[in-house]
Amino acid sequence: MTYDEDRHLHGKRSSREDDASLSAYFTKTDHIAHSIDGLPGLRLPLPPSNF
Repeated sequence: MTYDEDRHLHGKRSSREDDASLSAYFTKTDHIAHSIDGLPGLRLPLPPSNF
C-alpha cells in the first residue's frame, strides 16, 4: 500500500453540516459509542466547532 494523495471526503462531508445536524446524526447512530477496536467514541453532545 502506498500513499498517493490526501482524501478529501471527510472535509467535504463535514462542510455540508452544522453543529446541530452533526449532533442529531451522531445521537441516532449506534456505532458512535465505541471504535471498531473497542476504544471509547465521541462524547455527546459534540462541542461547537471553531470553523
